[in-house]
Amino acid sequence: MRKSKINGVLVEFEGEPNTRMPPLLFVHGGAHGSWTWGKMMPWFAARGWACAAMNWYGHHGSDPLPDPERITRSITDVTREIGIVAAHLGRAPVLIGHSMGGLACLAYAARSDLAALVLLAPVVPAGFAKAPLELPVDLSVMWNPPPPPIARQLFFSGVSDEEASRYQQLLCPESPAAVWEATRWTVVVDVSTVRTPCYLMTAENDPLVPASYVQALADALAAPCVSLPGQGHGIPLDRGWDKVAAEIDGWLRSKFVNHV
Repeated sequence: MRKSKINGVLVEFEGEPNTRMPPLLFVHGGAHGSWTWGKMMPWFAARGWACAAMNWYGHHGSDPLPDPERITRSITDVTREIGIVAAHLGRAPVLIGHSMGGLACLAYAARSDLAALVLLAPVVPAGFAKAPLELPVDLSVMWNPPPPPIARQLFFSGVSDEEASRYQQLLCPESPAAVWEATRWTVVVDVSTVRTPCYLMTAENDPLVPASYVQALADALAAPCVSLPGQGHGIPLDRGWDKVAAEIDGWLRSKFVNHV
């Protein structure tokens, strides 16, 4: 693994570029970091994909944001970091986004060219959800991650106790504005402008993003949506992550490798 800071964005790299396959750019969700992809990135790199995982500003080594920006920052503002890293990669990447990062990727895809878009349990835009999540949010201060039992239930229900303890220590404070958007479904994205091939995954036991919401988004994008039985919100880390990676790899190869 290699690390590099690009305009203040800390990026981890795995694998080597090649001419047949576009680079994969992994985008984590709220309160997380590039460590979210610590299992999947080496798996994809070993299969020939050039991989990059970025950290949002204010997360895990990327430059901090000043007040009040870090308090008021929207999920869609993460498109800034996506654009910086995508430009560095030198060609249109495949964006793979999880949770809030999925919504940021969708917002980026609505106005930018991509090779493809993969969304794992993405926070959905306004119009695709039926009810808010009544998670307490104080918009005047940073949102701190919940205590271990709740964090495990929300973010990584399908990992070992040892892993859960390690991941808990890696969670970081998040913009309350972004948390509000993610739980009240207030971000507007015109999905009709998304022209890239899309592939979505939803988790049967997701307490944060109901499967029906993700399916509705997939229908609007005219995209396949794979339901993961027994899975929780922490798709990139939970048991079965390798089967998820294989599903994504198969879909990507059908687009970029097998037909060549």
